[in-house]
Amino acid sequence: MDKIIMEFINMKKYCYIENNKVISANQGLPKTWKNISGFDNLPDSILKTYGWLPFVRETEGKRIFVSSSYVIEENLVKEIIITRDKNEQELEKEQEEKLQNQWIQVREQRDELLRVSDLFVLIDRWENLSNERKEKIRTYRQTLRDVPSSFNNPYEIIWPEL
Repeated sequence: MDKIIMEFINMKKYCYIENNKVISANQGLPKTWKNISGFDNLPDSILKTYGWLPFVRETEGKRIFVSSSYVIEENLVKEIIITRDKNEQELEKEQEEKLQNQWIQVREQRDELLRVSDLFVLIDRWENLSNERKEKIRTYRQTLRDVPSSFNNPYEIIWPEL
């Protein structure tokens, strides 16, 4: 992985505290701050005197964000994130959206296959095909057109072959 990306991922996060309130959170330290150059190189014990504390995030990792709050401790700020699982209605809606998106992909694939087969039905080509080949192309193209109405599940489609 790129060195700069790795440094960003591994960068310690801090909160700035004023009057026992979190002013900004989950950020790296500024290189200079209030006329102090090299601010980002100071040890945590000195940063604390300026109101900067290391930051961590605690979450249950469920799918829906509910709320968050900060707990300012002696040498650390914790962001407590409350989450919840999706309810049945949300899960059903998500499944329906996935299904609709899959049908969109099916139609896009069908349309692309029809576009590719358009080359066979150009007059100069069509006239030179045998009746048997013409019938195969007609059947293939009609089967493609019927795909959305011929299957109940977009994950079980069997695509025709030419």
